[in-house]
Amino acid sequence: MRKLMRQLKSLLAVAALAGAAALIAVVGWRFFEMPFDGVELPDTLTADEAQAVRRVVEQARQGARASVAELARNLEAVDWIRGASVRRIWPRAIRIDLELDAPAPPGGSRVLASHDQAQQVYELLSPWIADAGLTLAALEETDIGEWRVTLGGGVPILLGDDDLGGRLGRALAVYRNELVGRMDEVARIDARYAGGVAVRWRDAADGAPVMLARH
Repeated sequence: MRKLMRQLKSLLAVAALAGAAALIAVVGWRFFEMPFDGVELPDTLTADEAQAVRRVVEQARQGARASVAELARNLEAVDWIRGASVRRIWPRAIRIDLELDAPAPPGGSRVLASHDQAQQVYELLSPWIADAGLTLAALEETDIGEWRVTLGGGVPILLGDDDLGGRLGRALAVYRNELVGRMDEVARIDARYAGGVAVRWRDAADGAPVMLARH
């Protein structure tokens, strides 16, 4: 009888431990995916950078799940964010840490998604590129409404979401003055700045863009 009681106690103890482990797993998983209210951002971000990050966060909150891994991937899809980490802060907040590639473009983003608008952007930009003796291989719009042209040699030019003609004009001026005959050394051209153009070189040790022109 005593042996039976000891065996019963052992079984109950194992069941209790298994139940506790399952409860912890469920709570942990729900904590990983549950909706969040507060967002902590790096204090080194500019107002425009913080606004762009919050737009990505808000899009994630509207999805079926608020997974920190998915949010990190969405943030890393932004052109000027090289790396992102997101962690939960109890009970309903997240902390975002970012490794930046280049400053975010000024101003808010707007989505230009219709075919007619894309055609208008193409008709605006393609003559500038042809006049510079270059070809336009691709015209793309990012998820947050920024535009990117890819030249025939594969070099992308990042233009942001407004003043596309002015920004492309500055990028092409840098091309004429600094980059003719050197495009095979260029990884990308970033014209999203109000007063300049940054170039990332393919062989740069740190991968950081170099500002070649300011106006």
